[in-house]
Amino acid sequence: MTKKLSEYGQWALVTGGSQGIGYGFAERCAADGLNVALVARREEILNESAQQLRDQYGVEVRTLALDCTKPEAFDQIAEFVSDVHIDVLVNNVAFSFPGEFVEFKMSSIEKCINVNVVLTTKMSRHFGQLMKQKGKGALINVSSLTGEVAMPYFALYSATKACVSTLTQSIWFEMKDHGVDVLVIKPDQTATEGFMAMNPDVLEEFGLQTVEECVEESLKSLGKEPACMTQPMTRDHINKTRAMPLGEAIVQNGTYMKKMFTQQLETV
Repeated sequence: MTKKLSEYGQWALVTGGSQGIGYGFAERCAADGLNVALVARREEILNESAQQLRDQYGVEVRTLALDCTKPEAFDQIAEFVSDVHIDVLVNNVAFSFPGEFVEFKMSSIEKCINVNVVLTTKMSRHFGQLMKQKGKGALINVSSLTGEVAMPYFALYSATKACVSTLTQSIWFEMKDHGVDVLVIKPDQTATEGFMAMNPDVLEEFGLQTVEECVEESLKSLGKEPACMTQPMTRDHINKTRAMPLGEAIVQNGTYMKKMFTQQLETV
């Protein structure tokens, strides 16, 4: 049985909260009676999502339209919610792009590291400390299955998500005796708007999880485990991959990613 998120308090903060997995968590928080602070880049979609939550669940929803790849993003988010205590934090926002690593623009590398590593780290430290002081809270960081084994053509994203997973799992131990439930979730292929836009014909071949299923699987682990691979069918697959000789596993992943991102790699 999953815990009601309202047991943690009154306010949730969700980055990347206007669509996809972020909105899925925001909706679950609102359904459980929490007020929600949403951060996302596209203001029009953000405002539409916020109004949906207000209309459907009658909770207070505030929004901040922000490009989270900017170095100053953390300071702006902290100021945005400085007047309330954040009881549930979902660090969902991320930046990704496929291609050969040595061909990436330096500006794209900086954006990926800024949002996936620097922002997530700062958010986890700042709001985690406040939760520890209160003696209660939930900190959920969204990683990815791609962070489990090296992923050619998604190398930087894979590396940043490995960082998120290791960081969060370590924090889980440090915080578990202070009333703060910490969880890193590792979704595989989830039917979000952005994911389906990449190559839907190929994606359907490998199987998809709905956003609702992803959120539900995540919350089953909150307060019980440090990490959750949200798609049950991939749990056995990743264990088999880890058991392979490393080179063989990387070749398998690289071949898969080439197929996954055929259209994008042709244009990079």
